[in-house]
Amino acid sequence: MQLSNPLKFTKTRTILLIDDREDRRQQMEEHLRRLGFQTRGYPSLHQAYSACAGQPLDILFVPQRLITEQELVHFHRLRSEHLQVYSILLSEPQQLPHTLALINKGFDVYLPGDASIEMIEATLLQASAILNLREEVQELQTRHQEARIFYQNLLDASDEAIVVVNQNYEIQYCNLRFQHFMGAKASSLIGQTLHSFIDDGYRVLHYVYHQLTLGKKIRGYRVTLKPLKSNNFDVNISANFLYSPGGYVEGIILLMENYTFQNELFVQLMRQERLKLIQYLANALAHEVHNPVNILSGHFQLLQQELQGKEHTRSLEIIQRQIERISHTVSQMQQFNQSKEGSVPQVLAPVEFLKKFLQQHRDRFRKQYTLHYQQGEAEVQVHGNQAQFEDAFLYLFRLIEATTNSEDATPIRCHLLKSFTAESCLEIQFHLGESELTADTFNLSQDFQPNNRYSVLDVALIYTIFSNYEGKIFVETSSRGQGVLKLQFPVVGVKSLATGETTDTRSSSRPRKRKKDNPSGKSRP
Repeated sequence: MQLSNPLKFTKTRTILLIDDREDRRQQMEEHLRRLGFQTRGYPSLHQAYSACAGQPLDILFVPQRLITEQELVHFHRLRSEHLQVYSILLSEPQQLPHTLALINKGFDVYLPGDASIEMIEATLLQASAILNLREEVQELQTRHQEARIFYQNLLDASDEAIVVVNQNYEIQYCNLRFQHFMGAKASSLIGQTLHSFIDDGYRVLHYVYHQLTLGKKIRGYRVTLKPLKSNNFDVNISANFLYSPGGYVEGIILLMENYTFQNELFVQLMRQERLKLIQYLANALAHEVHNPVNILSGHFQLLQQELQGKEHTRSLEIIQRQIERISHTVSQMQQFNQSKEGSVPQVLAPVEFLKKFLQQHRDRFRKQYTLHYQQGEAEVQVHGNQAQFEDAFLYLFRLIEATTNSEDATPIRCHLLKSFTAESCLEIQFHLGESELTADTFNLSQDFQPNNRYSVLDVALIYTIFSNYEGKIFVETSSRGQGVLKLQFPVVGVKSLATGETTDTRSSSRPRKRKKDNPSGKSRP
């Protein structure tokens, strides 16, 4: 058998030759190597399967006479491990029915057992082309799968529920948010009619379809959704037609936004705008006061030089203290004016915040503070801004230290107050002992009362920041004169602490025993 001119194949392929006649197999291997193929030969499929596990394989030559039921099993095993392999059957003369039966069992093509080298070369060219196509198809399928997963994740990440229905209003697709709304998996929702999940749904969807037909937009249309396992709630829907490549209407794409989430977003925006207004007023007031104070300070220094007598010393000291007090107040207003409304996070865990706060600022405090809480209370989250809360608590601790004379440690206890009629709230209690703080301290609706022990501006800033996040602050005094300052914040979520974050052992929480007088774990800065 003469070898024709070597062919140029686009890629080096690996060929597996099965033949129990060693001389013929070696001759065939030599021819195929000259054509640029990598070859391996074995006398049976059983031996080939055992030896080729995990090895690359592109083309398989098998003589028909070696195919038995047992060998056919090993052939199918090879095919299952090498899905893209191109298998060539070398048929026997006058056994066409058996040859065709083997083709139906997985072989790609057959050649006569005595085929010429030209016929083998042509078949190998065909095999190489088909393998290239199979690899391209496999690559396209992989890309398609990756793109499908990417866009699926993209749609699932949306805060809006996305639903696609056909012209019979049967659900064809829904993202993860819609599944969350309905309390069901996509597999149980696909194929069901969407109007069965909407209050007066058929009329609503017919109206949407009619408006889109007229060329009108559907934006923010309020409907009531009927979940499978929870109470009904309102959503705002936006809709548009889904068109085929030919331009025909195939269905409707609907976007649903939770009305409650929209309200929360509106409240957050209003909160930021309200704080911006307060900051603007603080800045304007600080600017108006700052210039006269500078003038007074300059003239006061000149006055000190002119009045050197002892009879004026006390009066000059009083004037100086008041000028310094005004300057300090202006500095406070300027510091409050720093734009922090965009600081993150807008949701925080107060217990975790207080632990870090006490550790960070312990050198600034005269007194010692111990933090008591349970594990569940440490995971509670409230609305709040990290930077603004830090300012407010600095003012609060300065207020506590200015109004309490005792040097004893001040316990700070956290309690989760649950209610069946309203939302739960986290209460933070500062057990002050004997203190000048009273129930009227944070009552800003009463007439202004100056105080020499603390800055009333501190009280106003504390109240402004906490109330901006729906926080309440008040003081209770027992019959024995023991004061307790209480902060209450509505709970908005729970943060899992099992996320790998480290916790300082000095401020770790320990479970409370079921005795009334036993404290929980406590932290000490």
